[in-house]
Amino acid sequence: MKNKLLIIGMLTMIAAPSFAITTPEEASSFESLKLQGYSTLTADSVQSSKARANNLEYKNSVRERYDSSPAIVRWIRNAFIYIDPAYDDGKSMHHDIKYGPSFEDL
Repeated sequence: MKNKLLIIGMLTMIAAPSFAITTPEEASSFESLKLQGYSTLTADSVQSSKARANNLEYKNSVRERYDSSPAIVRWIRNAFIYIDPAYDDGKSMHHDIKYGPSFEDL
C-alpha cells in the first residue's frame, strides 16, 4: 500500500503544472534573450524580425551612431567596409540585399 501511495504521489508531482506564466512578448524581449545567454546580435535580429513582422520601424544603436557621424567619416567607413565586409556598420539584417555593385558601396 505504501508503494502504491508513493508512486501515485510521484506521478502527481510530475504532472503538476509549474505555473510560470510567460507571454511570448516577455520570452522574446531583448533583456530576456540576453539573460538566457544569447548574443546581442541574436537578440537584435529577433527584435528586428518582430518589428518587420508588425510593420514597425526598428533601428539599432550601432546604426544610429553610424548615421549620425559626418559624411567624410561615413565615406571612410564605407571604404573600409568595401575592403573588409566583416566590419560592422549596423546594417546586419536591416537592409535590402543588392547583388551587384553600386555607387552606394562607396
